[in-house]
Amino acid sequence: MSAPFGVRNIPIPVGGEAPNRPATWQDATTRYDMVGAALGYVADQAELDAITDPVVGMLVYRWDDEITYRYNGSAWKAWESGWIAIAAPTVTNFNIGTLGNASSTHFYRYQNGRVTQRGVMILGTSGQSVPGAVSVGLQVAGAALPAGATAIPVSGNVYAIDTGAALYVGSALRTTSVVQFWAQNSGQLTSQYATAVPFAFGAGDMAGYEITYDPA
Repeated sequence: MSAPFGVRNIPIPVGGEAPNRPATWQDATTRYDMVGAALGYVADQAELDAITDPVVGMLVYRWDDEITYRYNGSAWKAWESGWIAIAAPTVTNFNIGTLGNASSTHFYRYQNGRVTQRGVMILGTSGQSVPGAVSVGLQVAGAALPAGATAIPVSGNVYAIDTGAALYVGSALRTTSVVQFWAQNSGQLTSQYATAVPFAFGAGDMAGYEITYDPA
């Protein structure tokens, strides 16, 4: 997909100048060098990679994925975006089945280079099951874990709702690829959400999460 009105590889002009046409080339060059103060505009990753001599802190918006990238001196890193739907999330051991309110919706976004991901899953009335430890795949790979760690806590939480009964709030741990749902008892993590944790899951019950973490 091509960006409308052509591709902008220099910052959008300011003041009374015509769109994408600075009054002088000196003005264009000056704003190009204003680290973090100007936003470039490209159609896709190929055009992003084709930018010559980027400066640290330069921001460029990619039209095809609707994400703004920031140059860190060696690579372009995803930096800001609106909420983006996750079309095919990897959900383990929370099989929503069909009928009733069966649904599974997940979104993610970038904020200052960090990733926030959230989702909610509701069990249907036919074919639903929670056969084991519940986890959801991270849409963006997480940063490496500390030496010896298999999972670490992240900002945010997980929750489960026993329909018509109670809300249970738990803690989220992440690996480099998934977020795990953990139950709490007196402030201690006990075990991952599963068949009967934190209660016996059944039709109409739900589980959800919202976490923020550093990407790889």
